[in-house]
Amino acid sequence: MNVLKLKIETFIRSVASLEQAAALADGNVDFQDIVKMRFLYTQEYSWKLIRRIALYEGLDVELPEKPREMYELGFRLGLITDTGAWIAMMKDRNRLAHVYDEEESLAIYYRIKEQYLPRLQGLRTAIQTTYGK
Repeated sequence: MNVLKLKIETFIRSVASLEQAAALADGNVDFQDIVKMRFLYTQEYSWKLIRRIALYEGLDVELPEKPREMYELGFRLGLITDTGAWIAMMKDRNRLAHVYDEEESLAIYYRIKEQYLPRLQGLRTAIQTTYGK
């Protein structure tokens, strides 16, 4: 549980860091970029944490692990409620890592604030409720 606890604490800090940047970002291009960067690692960490939780719960997690499969596991574990939304988040994360179009980047930023941040907060709450802080 100690390794899992450390992973959970890291995820909690990651979501808090994203929240802080998002609160300052409206109208500020620099903070919008910070939100996008913090989203990249928070989203990536989310599926890796779900994998760690699945292993802790004794579920057989085959390699190679894939984010899509981990979100389905997260749904089965009751940690997330809408795998389709999480897959959309994963796709936007992949787009964001390679996007060079300012309009598309800004559209993803607004989805981060309006759709993805609340889901990451919900995952944080579910994990804290089930596994403690």
